[in-house]
Amino acid sequence: MSMLYSLIIIESILLLVGVYVIYNLVKKNDIYEDTIQKFYAQASYILYTMRYLDAKQMFETDDEVGTLFEQMRDLIFTLEPLIEKDTDEEKE
Repeated sequence: MSMLYSLIIIESILLLVGVYVIYNLVKKNDIYEDTIQKFYAQASYILYTMRYLDAKQMFETDDEVGTLFEQMRDLIFTLEPLIEKDTDEEKE
């Protein structure tokens, strides 16, 4: 009988540890998602501002400065599917 109580206690402790670990992982995942969304918004705003300031496209078409525009655009295009996928999943 004491063996049964020992197993129940051990299983209960393992269950509580598992719940605690899962809770922390979910909390960290939410933080990471929020951080990625904020970074995407800031990067999009920076690219928008850069294009607004460069209305005549004198810098964007330049070889040296244009690479910055390309890198920002590529970064946003890389993050865009991740952000859209998250918002689609939240709508469902």
